[in-house]
Amino acid sequence: MVLRLLVITLLAFILFGASLTVFAKDFEDYAQSVLVNDPQSGVVMTKYKAWFRDRAKQTLLDVMMYGQEKAPIREAGYHYEVGYKNTSSQDIVALQINVLALNAFWEYADTFAVFHGAIISPGKSLDKGGRISFNNDVASLYYAAWIDKVLFADGTVWKMDHAIVESEIEEKFNVDIDPEWLVPERVIEVHRDEKFRRQTQLTGRQPVH
Repeated sequence: MVLRLLVITLLAFILFGASLTVFAKDFEDYAQSVLVNDPQSGVVMTKYKAWFRDRAKQTLLDVMMYGQEKAPIREAGYHYEVGYKNTSSQDIVALQINVLALNAFWEYADTFAVFHGAIISPGKSLDKGGRISFNNDVASLYYAAWIDKVLFADGTVWKMDHAIVESEIEEKFNVDIDPEWLVPERVIEVHRDEKFRRQTQLTGRQPVH
């Protein structure tokens, strides 16, 4: 009984230590981010976190939980998490989040868009994450993120005023922004749920701007 308790305690200590090690590694690699919100959008961006992982790996914790063969591989590259909340009075059908990345010298590195197709009811939130790319050559250390477009259930589309984004980024990062930097070079689809597909296929109409 005592031996079993010691083994369980030791195993718990190893798992806890492994989880702390993985967390510390990611935390140290987090980039600095700013969020730009417009109260008129009907949605508030609550989170944007980005971090760099320098190599693909399996964590000790995952191997112990899933086994060597089934343990997920934490892929190298830039990873991110985004979160937002519906503050409007109707369902959100889809939205696009734009992200501007600057390198260690405060120079332009990349602009990309994150697309979410999901029915989000008023007052509800959604958090999602993913991997940006395998490009390890660009040391992106500073990010600015904002909700650029929102499609509501009644077909109306809200669009962010880029003048607001430009002004706030320049103020918070103390850097001059070229307006062209705010236009994404590519769109990453993060989430598209079944309810979203059903609603968009059934309506079959163009959004109202």
